[in-house]
Amino acid sequence: MTTNEIITLIISGLAFVISGASFYFSFFYRKTSLIGNLLIYTTDFEGHGSVDCEFSFSNTGNKEILLRGVDIDLIKWEYGDLVPKILSPQLPIVIKPGGVSLVKLSIPKYFCEKLSHKQKEFSLDFSVISSDGTQYFATLILMPMIIDEDGNIGFLPESLKRPFLLKRI
Repeated sequence: MTTNEIITLIISGLAFVISGASFYFSFFYRKTSLIGNLLIYTTDFEGHGSVDCEFSFSNTGNKEILLRGVDIDLIKWEYGDLVPKILSPQLPIVIKPGGVSLVKLSIPKYFCEKLSHKQKEFSLDFSVISSDGTQYFATLILMPMIIDEDGNIGFLPESLKRPFLLKRI
């Protein structure tokens, strides 16, 4: 064999391996992945009684996923603590592979003020179901915005700027 034939065999063998890997990842490999980001976390100063949150969800996997709903949960429970039900007209929503969706939520301001005075954290647990029926949660832990006597809002921690990911149940 000549040098040109050896180089041709190596290149064609490499092309065959790449083609096989592409075939596998296109037809057999399935991945469920969701990345969530908190975009907006503001309080309503006009007294409408809500803290508004806006989230972006990006489906980075190759399966459709259903973002079913959101639950609120306290990190440290005490006797007598009540938790509101969070409803969003945008949920449930199906997010296609490679798709991005925005979800707006309103949390009752009274609930956040009570937690702020007790310096308690709460979590938002997003329920996610993949196309094969596997259930996941994407959880974000929040601290209510602290408002002092002058009406100034405290700074939000850097941890809120990091994305949150899916966790399998």
